[in-house]
Amino acid sequence: MEKRRAIKMAMGVAVSLAMAGILHQYMLSLVHHEECSHKLHRIGMALHIYATEHQGRFPKTLQSLVEDGAFSSDTLICPEKDGAGHAQMQFFQSGKLEADIGREDFVASDPAWGPQRYGSVLIGDGTVIGVAPGELAQSIANFPMPATTQRREDK
Repeated sequence: MEKRRAIKMAMGVAVSLAMAGILHQYMLSLVHHEECSHKLHRIGMALHIYATEHQGRFPKTLQSLVEDGAFSSDTLICPEKDGAGHAQMQFFQSGKLEADIGREDFVASDPAWGPQRYGSVLIGDGTVIGVAPGELAQSIANFPMPATTQRREDK
């Protein structure tokens, strides 16, 4: 009887630890999504202001927004969900006229997209949307990736 009780308790502890790990990963994912979504929203506002001040044209790179003083370079960096490092936001409308960008065209995205990850995307109307795993990678495949994309490891 005591042996069964001990086994049940051990199983209960193991399940509780597993659930705590899953909950921890879920919370990290939420924090990542919220932080990147907020940064994309700020980028969207800065892109609109930039276009207004530059004959309706978007900058060649998002770094131009930093150089114009719209925000610090940290706004262009999202932490990766796995905690392994940081990566730059993706920009898909380099140098284009704001008026030529459709309401649902991708403008920028967080760098954490992939077949197993949810991602955040800034679309042409300034809205930041969440995109299910696989959809973002599939949609982004239609856009050339900027040459400035790079991964920066935590120090």
